[in-house]
Amino acid sequence: MARDATNMPFPRSTSYQNSDSTEQDNDSNNKLDVSLKAENMLLAEFNYASLTAYQAMEDRARITSFYYLLLGVLASGLAAIYQFSNGAHAIPQFIVVTLLLIAAIVSVTFFITIIRLRQAYRESVLCMNVMKEFYIQQFKQQMPTIEHAFRWRLRTIPLGERIGSVTFMFGYLNALIGSLCLAGAVFIGTEQLFSELGASILAGMVFVMAILLHIFYYRRALSKRSEAEIIHEEAVEIGVVLPKTT
Repeated sequence: MARDATNMPFPRSTSYQNSDSTEQDNDSNNKLDVSLKAENMLLAEFNYASLTAYQAMEDRARITSFYYLLLGVLASGLAAIYQFSNGAHAIPQFIVVTLLLIAAIVSVTFFITIIRLRQAYRESVLCMNVMKEFYIQQFKQQMPTIEHAFRWRLRTIPLGERIGSVTFMFGYLNALIGSLCLAGAVFIGTEQLFSELGASILAGMVFVMAILLHIFYYRRALSKRSEAEIIHEEAVEIGVVLPKTT
């Protein structure tokens, strides 16, 4: 099946695709080669891991675009309701609260999705680097300098998410928008029950709590310690010594 090079990585051929046909032609008995070839299976596994890493990055871009599109639709709907109602006080309260709650739920959903995609990408990167380390270990005696050809190794996989990374910016922007929408829904929903000052204080508390919950989930899901432990376990399993991290 032909592949579109603009939408997915180029296909990589394996050795059996190039050699089996020749071997079969030269075989006087015309028997199929039924021997297992580990290099073909490892290459297929590496191709699959690289493809899933690529797809995770592509899905993150699509999800982000779709998220902003949904927010634009909700904001446009709220603006249309405001315009046709001839003022904010004429808008039914439950409609505004419902739209804000929907926006908050959408933001939380996409916040979790972005983190899940980042975890899927990291799992693919870890899989590829484990296979790199395996090959380096196997060919180190024949090629003592082979490890210098690979800059991306197990020890170079970044832990957690640094401030300023794409996942960090998208995640915290979603957290901010979702928390603001939730606080706005609380303010509008409680403004008639309490005074404006009381509703503002309650909305502020909800905003702070929502932000803290987002931060807690983000740091727990992308914990540097847990990711370092996983890398260490993989390194021990294949006999690789990694430098100690602080």
